[in-house]
Amino acid sequence: MAGLVSFNAAADELGEPGQISLGAERLFGVNFGSVKVEADGGAESTTSATDIGLLFNGGGPTPYTIPRLALDYFVADGVSIGGSLGFTSHSGENESKLGGTTTSTDHPSVTSFAIAPRVGYVIPLTDGVDLWARGGITYWQRTTEGDPDDTKDSGLGLGLEGLFVISPIEGFGISIGPTIDFGLSGSTEVGDADADLTATNFGLNAGLVGWF
Repeated sequence: MAGLVSFNAAADELGEPGQISLGAERLFGVNFGSVKVEADGGAESTTSATDIGLLFNGGGPTPYTIPRLALDYFVADGVSIGGSLGFTSHSGENESKLGGTTTSTDHPSVTSFAIAPRVGYVIPLTDGVDLWARGGITYWQRTTEGDPDDTKDSGLGLGLEGLFVISPIEGFGISIGPTIDFGLSGSTEVGDADADLTATNFGLNAGLVGWF
């Protein structure tokens, strides 16, 4: 019972021991991503893009920008452990008409997910503003439907975030700040062929967070 009282009393300031934080992350942002593929024999290619998202990210070359649901627990004053999970799937169809003939072509479906365990530390800056520094490992996977073979990409990255949490009301805030995902390893597979893959992303992202 004493623990419950302490737990509830800490709800107004982010980072108190015993708090739980729930977040919706990377909902808005500007991201610069690149994917480098190195095949046997020295063949090499790099794909890069800028992804600007409003209410939805995830259209860039890496799944690092997928919107995520997050859960963190504060084990000590300012110290958090937790993680985030993101998933997206999309497909489409193109329809064209010529004379009396209608032709439909399916776009390949693309399914992606990312999971990111992490640790963090909250630094109070001023009333209603905190800096939440976080770091961890992100594993992601993306499957693109193909004919005859699907393309399966996966990777492991080091994720670093420095988010400013602005709290207009107690227990709720808007998070915004730089996010960096350094590619550590990865692979791409199409049928029996495979190659090494490294995906990296730099961005400025925003989301929502609540704590109790």
